[in-house]
Parts: sequence; C-alpha cells; structure tokens
Amino acid sequence: MSDNDYLKCSCEKCGGHIEFSPVGVGQLVDCPHCGGQTQLISISDKSPAKSGGKFVIVGGLILIVFILAGAGVIFYWSLMRTPAVVTPITSATAATNTAPPKAFTELNEFKVGKITLEKIEGSGLVYAVGTVKNDTTRQRFGVKIELDLIDAQDDKIGSASDYIDVLEPHKEWQFKAMLTEPKAVKATPADIEEQK
Repeated sequence: MSDNDYLKCSCEKCGGHIEFSPVGVGQLVDCPHCGGQTQLISISDKSPAKSGGKFVIVGGLILIVFILAGAGVIFYWSLMRTPAVVTPITSATAATNTAPPKAFTELNEFKVGKITLEKIEGSGLVYAVGTVKNDTTRQRFGVKIELDLIDAQDDKIGSASDYIDVLEPHKEWQFKAMLTEPKAVKATPADIEEQK
C-alpha cells in the first residue's frame, strides 16, 4: 500500500492529525498525540452537514443582521411619520409650574440627574441619556437603572434600562438606555438596583 492510500483525520479531542489505513474507518483508537479516544473518520467522508455547519452559522448571522437592519429602518420610518406634540405654555400652566425642578432624583442612595432623549444621527435609534451618581463611600456592584417611557399624554408606554458592573464611590456614570417605544417623548427614573 503506498502513502497515497492512507487516509487522514483530526483527533476529536486535541485536533492532532492522524494518518490511517482505509480499513480503520469508523474504529475508535487512542490518539498518538494526546492519548484520548477518537473515531477514525476520513476527511473526505465527512458529511456536508458537518463540514457545512460553519456556513449555516455564518448565513444565519448574516440573516439576523439583515433582519435587525430592516427593523431599524422601520423604526426610523415610524419616528419620521409620528408628528411631535407640542403643548403651548399658557398663563394657567405657567402658574402651576412655579416651583423650580429638582436637580436630581434620589433612589436607593443614588442620585439621578436630568434625563434627555438623544437620537443617533443616521440610524433612527433613540436613547435616554443621563447620569447616576454614587454618593456613598463604598463601591456599588451591578448597578441597573430602570426608566419609565412616557408618551405625549403623560402615560407610561414602556420601559428601558442600562447596567454598569461597578460604580466607584462619589463617581458619576453616564447611562445610555435604548428606547423601545417610538412614541416616547420622555423618560423618568423608576428604580435603581444593585446586585449584591
């Protein structure tokens, strides 16, 4: 039997190359590299399902990217078609809003600053952006902020959140929570939790 008559495969454990006689196809043998048991399978005998698995994964990922891009376009289009509702300031509404707004909201020893909605140019994505300050002398771990999304009628229509692993003592974190509701006109802090 010549060298051309030998088959090749890779060890299932370590990936080392093994040459073997065609009569050994299907047998379990000890790998000469790592000593682990592996089945002798000719590289040319591998089924298309096994060898094409990477192509299926890559194809699936590409499909997911296209679906997400399409969803982003639809979201952007719905934002462009939704008219903004502006409430004019009258003497009646001005009289009820005489108290100056708080500089921050305090929740669970955190201070939440003003929250604004920012649209990412060219993408159609909108984020609720603000700051959270750890006003304590200890590190805070796994900090998650929950926001209520409010529409033009001042009704809660959804929620958004953001997360940071560690917030150092007396430091601020600028969170950026993606909005899931295109009709939201503002976001308000609902809760801040620390994973202990």
